[in-house]
Amino acid sequence: MNKLIICIPTYNRPEQIGSIFQMLENQKNKNFSLIILNDGASTETKKIIENKKTIEYFYYLESEKPSGLPLARNKILDFIENNKIYDDNTFIAFLDDDLIIESDFTEKILFYSQKYDGFCFRIIQNGDATTFDFSKNLFLQKILSPVIGKIFPFLGMYFGGFYIKTSSIKKVDHLNGGCLIYNFSKNKNNRFDLNLNEGNFVAEDTCFSYGLKLRNNDLRFIGSYSFIHNPPNSGGCKIEDNGERFFWYWKHKLYLIGKYHGTVILSSAIFFCILESIILSIFFRTNLIKKNIRALKTYKKQL
Repeated sequence: MNKLIICIPTYNRPEQIGSIFQMLENQKNKNFSLIILNDGASTETKKIIENKKTIEYFYYLESEKPSGLPLARNKILDFIENNKIYDDNTFIAFLDDDLIIESDFTEKILFYSQKYDGFCFRIIQNGDATTFDFSKNLFLQKILSPVIGKIFPFLGMYFGGFYIKTSSIKKVDHLNGGCLIYNFSKNKNNRFDLNLNEGNFVAEDTCFSYGLKLRNNDLRFIGSYSFIHNPPNSGGCKIEDNGERFFWYWKHKLYLIGKYHGTVILSSAIFFCILESIILSIFFRTNLIKKNIRALKTYKKQL
């Protein structure tokens, strides 16, 4: 059987980390290790975790200053590699600290790890799921089902849709970050890109998992099994700045496409991103074209 390491970076969410720890304690299959990074070294989080000792293979890490999500995840990956707590068949599951999972969660991970290099489960979202929330429109979900987890670099587009329920297992180009599971042993040198370690809409999960796909990893979306994403009003490893969400969205999308596909496809993506900003400006009745242009200028300065 494959080895499973569950990794959770957390920032200022003691109640949530205590809750998910308890859910992991209650798993039917306890054949896993757990690593929690207390990002920012919250004393409340530390007190909660100090009383949790029932998981046999549990590692507690601290970072004095908040890291941002990509760096926090890299610190965990470096710890795993440096301390050699993996073998030839080790899978890592990066979880957000605010998830609600069922008692068969690790059982499902270990089952699908026998079949695929990487995968994710369906998100049931409490609160805002996405810029366009189609989770209650069955007709749109059916239409969008074929493009779940797909990336179209030439068009400057990537689509999540990981809230869509489907009985089939979809082959995808990237995975969702709330529950990102992959074969660490096959990809132990891969790290999250720190050029995306800023902003509210960082797309670090898209960038990382798309890199796995381009390295011939078989990635899948398991839409028949789900978890609940239940974010509180504060905390988490991302900087919340909803007023700038489209700026980060375009900046990081251009970076992702340029990183993996070069200038020719990037030029095409820029054109379609500008077109997208015009359409969204009409839809939201606000000027998003300025944010698109600023994102492009900021991206160019980093080249």
